[in-house]
Amino acid sequence: MPKVLTFAEAAELVPDGAVLSTCGIGAINHSMRFDFALEERFQKEGHPKGLTLLHAAGQSGYELHLGLNCYAHEGLLTRLIGGHIDTAREVVRLALEKGTPKIYNLPQGQIARLFRAIAAKEPGILTKVGIGTFIDPRVEGPGLTPDAGNDLVDVVTLNGEEYLFYRAIPIDVAVVRATAADTKGNLTAEWEPAVTDMLALAMAASNSGGLVIAEVQRLTEFGTLDPRRVVVPGALVDCIVVDEEQRMTPFEAYNPSYVGDARHPEPWVLAGRLKGMSVGITPPRGPIDTVIMRRAALELKRGAVVNVGLGIPEGVAEVAANEGVFGGMTFTLESGPFGGIPCAGVSFGVAINPEAILPAASMFDFYNGGGLDLAFMGFAEVDARGNVNASKVKGRLIGAGGFIDITQGAKKVVFVGKFADRAEYDVSSQGLKKLKEGSLKLADCVAQVTFSADFARSIGQKVLYVTERAVFRLAEDGLELVEIARGIDLERDILEALPFRVRVASPLRTMDSRIFADGTLGLKEAFFE
Repeated sequence: MPKVLTFAEAAELVPDGAVLSTCGIGAINHSMRFDFALEERFQKEGHPKGLTLLHAAGQSGYELHLGLNCYAHEGLLTRLIGGHIDTAREVVRLALEKGTPKIYNLPQGQIARLFRAIAAKEPGILTKVGIGTFIDPRVEGPGLTPDAGNDLVDVVTLNGEEYLFYRAIPIDVAVVRATAADTKGNLTAEWEPAVTDMLALAMAASNSGGLVIAEVQRLTEFGTLDPRRVVVPGALVDCIVVDEEQRMTPFEAYNPSYVGDARHPEPWVLAGRLKGMSVGITPPRGPIDTVIMRRAALELKRGAVVNVGLGIPEGVAEVAANEGVFGGMTFTLESGPFGGIPCAGVSFGVAINPEAILPAASMFDFYNGGGLDLAFMGFAEVDARGNVNASKVKGRLIGAGGFIDITQGAKKVVFVGKFADRAEYDVSSQGLKKLKEGSLKLADCVAQVTFSADFARSIGQKVLYVTERAVFRLAEDGLELVEIARGIDLERDILEALPFRVRVASPLRTMDSRIFADGTLGLKEAFFE
């Protein structure tokens, strides 16, 4: 029988030097109260010290002192290994100022899958995910801070093909979050809008000889839980902490449309209301963002399985809803929701009216195996070869998140972003008129390779780069300009502005005038004709 403890008592169980692993995405399916309790213990006792913190998705924080930012104390961590780093900005600042902790970035999906390998006592996982990106030791390696080194990933050859081998990391303490626990420790997650890494993480810690701590909202008697709802068997759980004030998301204690208890009759109304609730994630969209997301939405196909990233890509789902074609395809999120309408901002990772909620590792199996027909992802930089940087912006360590897993596995990738930041335009139904140039986001070489154009070419992947000014495609020798906005001068606004030469398609198409005008794009007619 697991012990029922306070958060302070649970924090006392973490030994010095432990590998501590937590589940969740943002503040969803993550125990922030445990983070606070561990921080409080360290401030009082100076223990536990020398921890390795291992997590797949980013877990709350950004500029707020909560989530992973609670670990930003000198001596508390020696290593942070995560899929997304920008949520832990205080930890990153500490690492860059003091040289500790060492920070490593691995693809979110590979960490999720690595938990299962650790549970099976396998030495690690073998995959092509990450080849040619900064994760590849031949490019940079996963160590982000100067002395981190690259001892987590190896390049191996099997049957004449190259793979990356991600090494297993035994887990000493795992912290998971669920809805309910019975007195034997069985956990259900009926009010968790994403179950992320709960089961794999609990198995990994248990089979490593470690400790599993579970936060729940309520306790119940053994035998009262529906076994079909149990997501973590009680034999894996060592102790339980109770937070009766658990919230589904940072802004909602309970929303039945997130977990199938009820269907929201107007799901986009709810998603639109939540769109602006972002802290350090998604800035408000302007008219140029709207042009980009409307052009990207023209790539939607009936029956497609789709993933959309943070930022402008979220708007593709918005366009689909406004066009009345949302039911013609299936949107997915790397946190596990399959179907439904993805939420944005700090509620990213949740879907309204989902059809299913999968474990994150299972979703990444699907992505890595080519299950996605379309992925819409943002970019910070694109270079002459077609490489994309989305993980290191102006020296800021952001991390890849699920970007590498998603973009390498999708049949078609549509990258969306501005041709130039802070450029000014007059936008009309006739197109664009450039008023002032901005800071170009297309460069000779990207600061970090988060998407490898050479790998994409090697597998015959279809890739588009959609900006407000022009659309490019990935060609054999680099980028090819295939569309230009009406009102944009080819020589002055594109070719002379670019720091590299680009092939121009013949014929060069003009971007569809509908994307600049008011009203719908007419996708419904095309989808359901």
